[in-house]
Amino acid sequence: MKIEAHFDVLDGMPSATPLDPTAQSGIPHAMRSAVLALALLVPASPAYAEGWAVFNLQQAMEKTKHFKEAQAALEKELKSSTSALEKKQAGLDKRRESLEAKKSMAAGKALAEEEQALVKDEQALAQAARQARRELGAFEQKLKGQIFQRMDLAVQQIAAQGDYDFIVEASKSLYHKPAIDITKKVLKVYRAKFGDKPLDMSKAQLSQRGPGPRGGPGK
Repeated sequence: MKIEAHFDVLDGMPSATPLDPTAQSGIPHAMRSAVLALALLVPASPAYAEGWAVFNLQQAMEKTKHFKEAQAALEKELKSSTSALEKKQAGLDKRRESLEAKKSMAAGKALAEEEQALVKDEQALAQAARQARRELGAFEQKLKGQIFQRMDLAVQQIAAQGDYDFIVEASKSLYHKPAIDITKKVLKVYRAKFGDKPLDMSKAQLSQRGPGPRGGPGK
């Protein structure tokens, strides 16, 4: 059993950059709906026939300092967890090698007990790796959730200030003119409202919680 970088051997720990702004698994349905289509914010009429806007969520997130800070924190946590697990795995590998050498020369109750103890420790390490993967996932979703909620509030503020019937997330648009892209406006509001409000990066109780987004907009 090998524990490789990024826990790939343990049920698909992603080897790509941990924080993916396009992944929808961590976006609450209600929040995603608000970001993708803030519908009918003003009464429909011919005057608002052009009342559409497009917002690029991924681009906006990647340009925030919070995204960069979250990514750095996740990479640091991943590196730390992986290093600790690999060190323990190396010790188990040496024990396994020694045990196999003994088996080639002798057998007996002592060797059987030694193997049972080794198997138990290998299982414990695998469990620890799975737990580390769960905690890293929960940490990612906590950070991601905070950024999504803040970005959603910025979108809503722009929507309330403008004559928009719909604001659509860019990934849902097959084609749009650059003139209706409000990403820069949303990013400007985001920075004004939340630029000086750090994310909550505490990892307390993450192991007791599921991987859904946690944390709300700064106050």
